[in-house]
Amino acid sequence: MKAKARKTQGGWQVEAPALPGFGDGEELEVLYLREGLLMLARPGILEEMKEKGQKEAGPQEKRKESPAAGAPAAAASSSPSPTKPRILSSTEAALVRRLTAIRFEERTVPSVAKKISVLEKKMLDGLVGRRLIEVFKNPKYKEGVYNISRELFNAVSMPEEEEKGAHAGGSGQAGAESGAAEKEKNRMGVAEKENGITKAAARTDIPFPVPTSRVSFQSQDAKVPLNSPLHLAKFGYMVLDSENEARAVMEGVKDVQKSDPVKGVRGFDRKYYVLRRSFMAQNQAKMLQRLEQGDANAETVSKDTGLSPTAVQVLLMILADDGEVLEKKRGMWGRA
Repeated sequence: MKAKARKTQGGWQVEAPALPGFGDGEELEVLYLREGLLMLARPGILEEMKEKGQKEAGPQEKRKESPAAGAPAAAASSSPSPTKPRILSSTEAALVRRLTAIRFEERTVPSVAKKISVLEKKMLDGLVGRRLIEVFKNPKYKEGVYNISRELFNAVSMPEEEEKGAHAGGSGQAGAESGAAEKEKNRMGVAEKENGITKAAARTDIPFPVPTSRVSFQSQDAKVPLNSPLHLAKFGYMVLDSENEARAVMEGVKDVQKSDPVKGVRGFDRKYYVLRRSFMAQNQAKMLQRLEQGDANAETVSKDTGLSPTAVQVLLMILADDGEVLEKKRGMWGRA
């Protein structure tokens, strides 16, 4: 079947022979698969196909997707999760990256409309329709502000070599506006604890913090590994590289927790950031005071506070989880 594309004042008009399954004047979704390749779809058809696939997969597939018992990872929400970006074109990804570069409070609907083309606006509306991007409204944002889902943020933030694996495994995202979304919406819910690491019991469309400032993680003492309970006990924090490591190491932290509670969060770089409450109490005020003076990256905060860049990154992750700070653009942190 051949069709003709004609340029109009507002974009492009496609003329094609009668299409079975489509009504006269019906609005269609246009999916950009890659350069020069589009797919027309009736609104809602992708969701229907996804639901049908889940029913046919049966309980065995569901068991594969369930997190292992006792794993200190972000738990699946009981709320229906939005459509995951399994089909995300390079054009759509580029548009989302542009949005993530805009500060949350400046990402209002009227402001964004001035910065993108008519075609990009239609593409953005499609992402909203697929519930990958939400238009959030409250008294402060009466005309709406775009909030990017954690799945979508993760899909466009991770390196390309990891993206395929994440799409296959269904991993989630941390959002640049983690703290802002939590403060504005107050919908994070209650967090459960497992071995002192936050296990998120939250809606799936609220982003979690993800470090993108490329801090090189280093132990404060070359003789004490950064991922050891000894580093936590001696310096007040540690960084763990994987879920298996977190499960093993946190067993050895129980003695520390008796006298000094431990808090940890999982970033979607798959690392676990853990600190002692006493370390946080000792350094939180100067961290926040520095960020009140203006946005800064971890290295700058490190120089101004006297803390190591790794210690700063751990504190930023915990403070972001608490809604105190947020990564306003790549690598730049500020008060929420």
